[in-house]
Amino acid sequence: MRLGTFAEHVNRRFFRRSQSGQAIILLALGMVVLLVFVGLVTDVALLFVRYSQLRRAIDAASIAAAGQVRENRDYADVALTARQFIRLYDLDPDRVLVQTCVTNPTDPALCVNPPRKLVRVIAQVDSPTTFLRLIGWNTITLETSAIAETAVLDVALVLDISESMSRSTTQAHYNAIYNAAGLSPRAECIQSNPYNPYTGDNLPYGGCCNDPGNGTVDLAGNVTGVTSNVANGDYRDLICQPFKQARDAARTFIQRLDFVRGDRVAFVTLGGATSGTTVVVPNNPSGSGTLPPLVTDEAVAIRTLDYQIGVGTPHATGMYNDCETSAAAWWSQWGYSAVQAYTYRHVAPCPDTNMGGGILAANSILTNPLYVRRQAVWVIILLSDGAATITNRATRLSGGTVQDVGTNDYGYYGYCPWWTFCDPEDPVNQDDPECMATGGADPTDPNAAPGSPYAHSSPFCSDGNFYSRHFCMDAQGRINIDDPNCSDFYDATDYAMDMADFAGLVEVRPGVEGNFIAMYTIGFGVPGDPIPPLGEYTLRYIADAGDNGVIDNNWQQDCRNDQVCGNEGGTGTVPGLPYNPNNYPAAFGPPDPCEIEVAGNQQDCGQYWYAQSSADLERVFAEIASRLFTRLAR
Repeated sequence: MRLGTFAEHVNRRFFRRSQSGQAIILLALGMVVLLVFVGLVTDVALLFVRYSQLRRAIDAASIAAAGQVRENRDYADVALTARQFIRLYDLDPDRVLVQTCVTNPTDPALCVNPPRKLVRVIAQVDSPTTFLRLIGWNTITLETSAIAETAVLDVALVLDISESMSRSTTQAHYNAIYNAAGLSPRAECIQSNPYNPYTGDNLPYGGCCNDPGNGTVDLAGNVTGVTSNVANGDYRDLICQPFKQARDAARTFIQRLDFVRGDRVAFVTLGGATSGTTVVVPNNPSGSGTLPPLVTDEAVAIRTLDYQIGVGTPHATGMYNDCETSAAAWWSQWGYSAVQAYTYRHVAPCPDTNMGGGILAANSILTNPLYVRRQAVWVIILLSDGAATITNRATRLSGGTVQDVGTNDYGYYGYCPWWTFCDPEDPVNQDDPECMATGGADPTDPNAAPGSPYAHSSPFCSDGNFYSRHFCMDAQGRINIDDPNCSDFYDATDYAMDMADFAGLVEVRPGVEGNFIAMYTIGFGVPGDPIPPLGEYTLRYIADAGDNGVIDNNWQQDCRNDQVCGNEGGTGTVPGLPYNPNNYPAAFGPPDPCEIEVAGNQQDCGQYWYAQSSADLERVFAEIASRLFTRLAR
């Protein structure tokens, strides 16, 4: 073998062995690199999962913190709430920072004009690694933040101030005022009132219990500062019961609002005026003049409530007129049953609760171009102790615009005022003097002349059906008495429901938008004297219209679809109802909560509450406040 050949052979074997060793080394290195990549991918994936979890937790924490800011909690409570919500997501926050415009006054993201209720929550957590710890990287710090806000609120409080809201006032309430100063009551405050069967004192109401003298009466009924029994024009010494309980609860609710960060409140009263509806215009506490109806200051709002809002006095005598009891006796002489006594016929002779007009007035304030805020949540809270008994003046189209009817037209005193009841299908009415118009000039005179605004012979507007629903709305959603679809039986209950549709629904009719206002209702009775069932029925419908922008009550859906009730399902009966809500087509959707429970009156359901004491009212207003909305800003 040649030397060269031998050398080549040795070199060839040496390099072959060398290459085999290199492959093992490269393979080992490749495995290490692969494991590193797998480890990195695993750790990164775990980090993304943990970050996503932190992101959701911080969103929830910021909304919860915003809710605490709305409740005027101190900084420690706000931060603790945020930390607790993060823990609910199984995370242990190492560092949580809560910031508001108060804590960070130069932060442009939190301090904006006009003010908004913005809260930023920042949180850091140390996320443990899996593979990276092999190279000494045990944890990675994750940080995220979110800004949430409590929705700015525009709230219209619609308060019933009808006569009956003073029915529980007794001599003891007057004594607490006058005895404290050694005074005698004014003569009109002790005169006999034969219309008041609720107390043995036969006391008048209104002008006396609103303003029996001077001084103040606090939440507990303690009287201070009384030096005179002469009315001084403000209602801080109001003792009207049960209205004082309602006013005190409303005051507590106002104190829950956040005026500093943009909340506003307006007041509408039901009762005490010809129309039965008054938008309260606040007096300017700093001098003469008035302020816009949407109040932006807590002190002004409470002053307006305390000084200006009391029980109405529509009757010339200034006394409580027990019209419901009188009306029941009046109808009974014509043979009407107890069931019929709960219908509109029973409540209508008490003409001072204009629910529909109150909703319309509140809607007009919240949507008025002079005051409207599109970014705010619009809220109507309506409290009443009765049923709808009157309406606004009837309207018709004239020259393409909606106008009130004339003084000699039906509807000048509203839709279906009680003195126009005359049912041609009821033989009892053949002998009813209300159907025999022969002359007179008084709206309560059964002998009003035909053709006069007090004529009683038409229309036949009271059908005596508790569950009826009639319509007077044209294709554009306007209340038009001349529209062919306007029913002769259209009354104050129907009007209140139409106004609820207009204010609360997304669509009043197909193609006709509603205002999608959140509405909450409170039925306020007293022990032994609950509100009429028709009142609860109407208040529950208003709450249904204001909870999600659609009507969920199956019976009312049936009525609204083609303006005919009971022709689309609902056969069968349940206690207290002429239909079974479970028998409706699936397209109607699940029944409204108040529809399910409507057979049992005096029950909370949906966005309707029943209260019969000051403690109940405090609870109800607290629950309403807790439902007012928060949202994630960014």
